[in-house]
Amino acid sequence: MTKINVLGVGGEGLKIAGKLATKNLPGIDIYGIDSCKEQLYSYIWKEEKRCYIGEDITGGLGSGSNLELARDAAFCYASEIKKCLKGADLVLIVAGIGGGIGTAVSKIIAGWSKEEFSAITVGIMSKPMQCEGSIRNERAKRYDNIPFDLLFTFDLEDYFQKYRGEPNPVAAAFDRSNEEICTEIEYFLRKVQQIPKENLDEITLVEILMDANKELL
Repeated sequence: MTKINVLGVGGEGLKIAGKLATKNLPGIDIYGIDSCKEQLYSYIWKEEKRCYIGEDITGGLGSGSNLELARDAAFCYASEIKKCLKGADLVLIVAGIGGGIGTAVSKIIAGWSKEEFSAITVGIMSKPMQCEGSIRNERAKRYDNIPFDLLFTFDLEDYFQKYRGEPNPVAAAFDRSNEEICTEIEYFLRKVQQIPKENLDEITLVEILMDANKELL
């Protein structure tokens, strides 16, 4: 059985990780990583699954979309983050890109996962809505697949357009996207867990995730 660790990084990653933690997924460790203490404790209920970074850098708050602060928080708390990677054959990193922690820290963790732990490293990232501003959107456009083995992205703008007739389309876009992505990830995890690590390759992983999307539709 493939050992899987899921890491929700930053605000959007925490929301999905928190939802996944309520599912019956034996043998899969789900962690939350953030510099915002309130956010981390709100979504990740188990103390041993929380990785609180950057307290002396951000003062327990978020990075304010500051990439340098986010990177500093990751490197200063590297030993704590790496505990979340131990023992995994496959690491799944979930985050929202365009801000600070999700954008910067997810890539740093992916590098450690591959280079130091030799884990297959997959990213599932949400791209921001247009209304979130040009800085977030430009950052998201520049986010590439290095150093992930596989990187999948979904566009929150699509959800915003789908629910723009609702009283609060922004909240609806976040809520519905998290529900749907969580369902897809759960399917993906259950399928991957049944496959021996030596039989996992890029084609197999892509096929499983595509199947997950079909199941949802």
